[in-house]
Amino acid sequence: MGKMIYLVILLHLYQPKVPEIQSEKVFRKILEECYHPLSEILKENGYYTLNLHSTITEALYDGKVEVGEKTLKNLEEAYENGNIDFTKTPKYHLIPDLYPKNWTILQTELNEKHNREILGIKDTIEVFRSPEEFSGIKVGEIARDSGCNFLIVSSYKKSFFTNREFPTGTDERERPLVRLIFRDDFNSNRISFENISAKEFVENLIRAYHNAYKNLEDVYSLITLDGETFGYHKKFYYKFLKELSEYSRVYDGITMLKLSRLA
Repeated sequence: MGKMIYLVILLHLYQPKVPEIQSEKVFRKILEECYHPLSEILKENGYYTLNLHSTITEALYDGKVEVGEKTLKNLEEAYENGNIDFTKTPKYHLIPDLYPKNWTILQTELNEKHNREILGIKDTIEVFRSPEEFSGIKVGEIARDSGCNFLIVSSYKKSFFTNREFPTGTDERERPLVRLIFRDDFNSNRISFENISAKEFVENLIRAYHNAYKNLEDVYSLITLDGETFGYHKKFYYKFLKELSEYSRVYDGITMLKLSRLA
């Protein structure tokens, strides 16, 4: 019997603070074209991990934008149904090396606090995602001091990894910091920049896995993408996620997981 591809879809959701930086008009457009239809899919289909900045939940909660309340309710329902989990991340889309470490940790705590107050999130998972998968010793220290055991980093060329390939990052003195989870850059970028269907994506993933591992080992593929890819950057592309969930149930050898089931 063959082994399994564990497919993890992580959606990064961020908008600059509304209305101080991002205009309500632009946010409304993104909400109607992306966040609301995306929340409907998260509520009904598959398993996903969200890297959610509370600048969005606060903008949805203030009631100034139509369908914001419906979007929040969908996210709450998706969480209560066990369809989604949440990584730890700073409140704002910052580059950690440009800010004091303690300030970034505080922003991470505030992000978790505000999302908990608005969405009722009881726990985030012990995985830290830095904006743009920015990594380094300082980021590893921030992840560790924010209560995380894992840090998401770029994989550059490789797509698949086994659970044995969670190496431990170290500091300047070679002391352990956190374990590393690798983003599947190649396949993430295919979704972002190519006009590929969910069926093609799954079939290509299974074919590449078979060629590399001969179906003899369990592997994971972590796809991380801007949530705005699905509907705003690529019109109506949120349907891709619905179809992806369906095909992952139809094809043997692949299943979708939340990141908490992997880390």
